Amino acid sequence: MNATSVEALGPACFLIRGALNRKEEVELFDFIQEKDATDWDNMPSCMSPSPKTLALFPKAPGAEKTPTLLFKPDDEAVVVDMVGKVNRILNWSQSIKSMSMAAIRYCASSPTIGSVLPPHVDHCNDGSWVFLFSLGCTATFHAKSPGMEQRCTFEMQSGDALVFDPSTEAGILHGVAGIGKAESWERGGPGERSEILCGSRYGVQCRVSFC
Repeated sequence: MNATSVEALGPACFLIRGALNRKEEVELFDFIQEKDATDWDNMPSCMSPSPKTLALFPKAPGAEKTPTLLFKPDDEAVVVDMVGKVNRILNWSQSIKSMSMAAIRYCASSPTIGSVLPPHVDHCNDGSWVFLFSLGCTATFHAKSPGMEQRCTFEMQSGDALVFDPSTEAGILHGVAGIGKAESWERGGPGERSEILCGSRYGVQCRVSFC
């Protein structure tokens, strides 16, 4: 298990290595599995599959967007604890007001789930910050702040977190070039959890608003 460390990728983007320990990774994945209402068995195959955003509860009839989970800072939920932990690692003094959570699954060997997310800027201008946790296979991640001459490419491992300002002004370009081989994740334990995480990478994205 790697020690926790923080690397600044610009004034509004931080990579936290080892943000979650093994127990916390398992707790977060089990929490996602509990909430996941995605119909994985009936996804159509396609020529260029893309990563899939999980339906963390059933989509309402006629709804256009996949719903996200909403939390307050005093809610008893593992994702709230993880965000609070990273906030303390960064030694930020501002209090958390609220947060939402979404999760995206990547898979390199599936005809229905892709493993690449092209570089993009979120253009989310509501004052929130993104706390992005990685679970499962290692992802080859790109990030670039406006002051960088070229983008930074790094391996984002299970338990790492990326925290950044998603606004248009901050202009944090980010994306996933691919994920590692199935054997790159060996910490899920026996059974279904290990089987899923040995072949997939989950990006758990929390949009956090501060007081």
